[in-house]
Amino acid sequence: MDHRGVTDDDLLTILSVVEMDHIVEREGGWDTARDWRDALSGGDKQKIAWARLFYHNPKYAVLDEATSHVPLELEMRMMQHATNLGITLLTVSHRPSLWQYHSHILQYDGAGGYVFTKLDAEHRLALQDEKQALEAKLLDVPKMKARLEGLRMVLEERVK
Repeated sequence: MDHRGVTDDDLLTILSVVEMDHIVEREGGWDTARDWRDALSGGDKQKIAWARLFYHNPKYAVLDEATSHVPLELEMRMMQHATNLGITLLTVSHRPSLWQYHSHILQYDGAGGYVFTKLDAEHRLALQDEKQALEAKLLDVPKMKARLEGLRMVLEERVK
């Protein structure tokens, strides 16, 4: 840190971006040594990993499910901060909320094939919403079929 001219205040600023600036005081100060596996939740570990990314400020970063345990609002802030720093991100994720921060998508089909294309996040999110709505409707199909069969039986009895 000394060689790079980074101060404790600079580190606190980075920690505040990921909502972890309280950790220094909570854990007993800068010189406290702890096993982070025991002291941090899954989300806190992801936040600290992002803080390390911001500290090192690389040109490129590969992220694998790097926001799966943080709230969407914080995900948005971290992705925007990485963009503001000029870090190019290659992201592996199941979260459609990350699409807006990317220009291309590589999607595997599970059978050895893949599609690599430009990403129109707005269009893809609309398709995702439509897909989820249709899947929700499909879940109701067995109940509707049972109700239809019940109505048929009632109507057949009235005809007799």
